[in-house]
Amino acid sequence: DDKTRVRFDITIEPRAPLPEFLIKRAKRAVLNAATEGLRRRIGGVRAVGGARGPGP
Repeated sequence: DDKTRVRFDITIEPRAPLPEFLIKRAKRAVLNAATEGLRRRIGGVRAVGGARGPGP
């Protein structure tokens, strides 16, 4: 029952004031892209090295 926990920290520091809805939209886009990239990478590792991935 192997599990991996992943944590994403997103910090946005705009140079000018932005509406909150734009900040939320940007955070959501970054999180979705990072999550999808991680899913693809995990899928590739599992396909190559089994459930645990390649060894050291």
